[in-house]
Amino acid sequence: MSRNTSVRILCVQDLLNRGYDRQKLIEELVFVNRETWSALVPERYIWTKRMVSAQLDRCPETTYCAFIDGTLVGSASFICINEQAAHSSTTWESISAHGTFATHDPDGDCAFGLDLSIIPTAQGKGISDQLLQTGFFFSIILRNLKGAFLGARVPGFAKRSQYATIEEHVFGKKGRSRDPEVRKYQSEGFRIVKIVPGYMEDPESLDYGVLMFYPNPFYTRFLPHSLFKKPAYLLRKLFL
Repeated sequence: MSRNTSVRILCVQDLLNRGYDRQKLIEELVFVNRETWSALVPERYIWTKRMVSAQLDRCPETTYCAFIDGTLVGSASFICINEQAAHSSTTWESISAHGTFATHDPDGDCAFGLDLSIIPTAQGKGISDQLLQTGFFFSIILRNLKGAFLGARVPGFAKRSQYATIEEHVFGKKGRSRDPEVRKYQSEGFRIVKIVPGYMEDPESLDYGVLMFYPNPFYTRFLPHSLFKKPAYLLRKLFL
C-alpha cells in the first residue's frame, strides 16, 4: 500500500487493539494536527485532547495514521454519514460537531473526510496520497459505501479574487480548477459538487470551501454495507 517503504499506514482501531497507548496516541494526533494547521486556521479548528478522545470513542475504524520509522507524522479522519446530510453540509464545525465527530453515523451510506494532516517536515513525500488511498480502500470500497465527500479549502482564491469570481476560480476551464488544492483532489479522482460560502474561517480561501465527492466504482445498492464491516477488518489485519 506504500510507495515509500519507510512509511506505514495503520488504522487507529487496529493500533488500539494491538495495545498502543491511547493517551500517547491522542497526544500525537493533537501534535500532528497543530503542526499542520496552526499557522493556517484559527485556534478553534485545531484538535484538542478532548476532541481527539471523542473521535476515538466514536469512529476509530475510519481514522488512519502514517508513521515514518515509528514516528507518527500524519493522519486522515473520516466519519460515516448519509448522502443527503453530506449535501446539506454548510460549515466544517457543523459537519464535524465542532471536531468531536458526534455526527458520525455507523449506518451512513457515505464517508466524509474531515481532516488530512501531515507535519511540515514530512510533506512532499506522497504521504497524503497514501492516507487517502488506504482510507478510501478500507473504509469506503471494502465497506460498500457510495463514496467519500470532503470539504476542500481554496487557498489560492484570496490572491486571485480581484481578477476572478469564486466560480471561475474553482471550476476553471473545462472543469479543471484553478485552485491548487482543489486540483490536487481532482487528480485523486474527486469531483466538484458545489461551492460552500462560509465553510470555515480561512483567510487564504476567503472562508469558502468546496464540497467534493469520490464515487465508489464498486458500490452495489443490492447489499447492505453493514455486511462488509468484518471482512474489511480482517483484510486490514492482513495488509496493514
